[in-house]
Amino acid sequence: MWQGVVATVYRRGTEWITTLRDQGRAAVTDPEATAAVLVASLTYYPILDVLIGHTPGGLAPDRFLGAWLESGVAALRLT
Repeated sequence: MWQGVVATVYRRGTEWITTLRDQGRAAVTDPEATAAVLVASLTYYPILDVLIGHTPGGLAPDRFLGAWLESGVAALRLT
């Protein structure tokens, strides 16, 4: 499960962010760490909801996703 699905998501996120950086479209110091933070934070929401029936901060999906997008754009420092 980890190698087949989850590790692939982290690796693809790293590749995408690295490409953005290499093209001069994002100012990211550590693409691998940035991808890990963005993917982990995005996947945490549904996992917590399923496991304990609560979402981070009790937020509705639209509010969480909006804040995640805002944080992601800031983390990537898109140029």
